[in-house]
Amino acid sequence: MASFNPRVKTVASSLPDRVTELERQVEEVYREMDRKNQALKELISEAKGQLSTRIGGAESAIRGVEKKLDTTMLSGIKQQIFGVVIAIYGAGLGYFS
Repeated sequence: MASFNPRVKTVASSLPDRVTELERQVEEVYREMDRKNQALKELISEAKGQLSTRIGGAESAIRGVEKKLDTTMLSGIKQQIFGVVIAIYGAGLGYFS
């Protein structure tokens, strides 16, 4: 981005020349504000894009962990049910022996 110095001005001796110079300087300030505003909007857009990418990656990782947890929990329940069945079977065998 080009450096902006609104204090650089031409020497004006008459009142109309001074008014013209002030108008020119005001226009320069507005143009510079527009350039900075546009640059800021571009930076914000880039940051949003990067943030969206990171959020997508994090969501994907979370879904992967959730699937692993579900798988682990379901297999754990199956093992517990099997253990209960074995315990009941063992108790039944012990009672009838």
